[in-house]
Amino acid sequence: VRTSGTTAMPKLVAATHENIAEWGDQMRRRLALTTDDRSMCVSPLHYSQALQTALIAPLFSGGSVAFPPRLDQRDDAADTPRWLDELRPTWLSTGPTFLLNLLERSVAGRDELQHSLRFIQTGGSPLRERTRDQLEKLFKVPVLEAYGMSEGGQVAAEGWDPAHRKHASVGRYDPGRLAIVDDQGLELISGTVGNIVVRGPALSPGYIVADGSLQPQLDQGWFKTGDLGFISEDGFLSLTGRRKEIINRGGEKIAPLEIDRALGRHPDVQEAAAFAVPHARLGED
Repeated sequence: VRTSGTTAMPKLVAATHENIAEWGDQMRRRLALTTDDRSMCVSPLHYSQALQTALIAPLFSGGSVAFPPRLDQRDDAADTPRWLDELRPTWLSTGPTFLLNLLERSVAGRDELQHSLRFIQTGGSPLRERTRDQLEKLFKVPVLEAYGMSEGGQVAAEGWDPAHRKHASVGRYDPGRLAIVDDQGLELISGTVGNIVVRGPALSPGYIVADGSLQPQLDQGWFKTGDLGFISEDGFLSLTGRRKEIINRGGEKIAPLEIDRALGRHPDVQEAAAFAVPHARLGED
């Protein structure tokens, strides 16, 4: 599986049979999938989110996958209401950009949207609170966030049961397979922001490099995700940004994601992105 390369050059990730089995079983359990469930795959399968979630998870539950026709120059978001009506999926997994496009195409203006969904799952980037509220109002089903990666499948996810959802979090994780550590690798207490590290059978054994050999990715059994976050006392994971994106303003550490979210709550702001700029006195601003 090739990584997205959003924060570095894309890498080729090795995936073993054990990895793939774990990806499927994790999501089957978290989403309570059954043989009656059908996903609708609207993203290309070379994206790990589509491969791991929309295809592998349904196969492990004994369910089915619907692949709508994808034609060049076709607006998938505009076609989605028809696909939902004709293919009758019980759940949809896609990125926030696709879901936002659904709303921008004025789908929300319809008197009634015919569908058989019981939930929508999204991941890959943060979903704005306002977009989530609008989607839940439109579809009348929960919109669930998840956190995962090409190297390790789905690390944490919200469940469709309200008890497994919490505002501004990406859900729960499997005990013993995730930790928040400081720069020295020492585990931090709940509520403290630090580096997210993960382990377990879902993790790839390494990256495939140019000569075809395998480059291990684990450090004493743990994979350093490069993400920052914290765990609440009741076991929910929240993300605060990427380590490489942190803005150092005269020693003050600023997470761009927090700024993005704050601006995104304003009704006149459609999208927001914060990043570091040079500052003569503070270093960065």
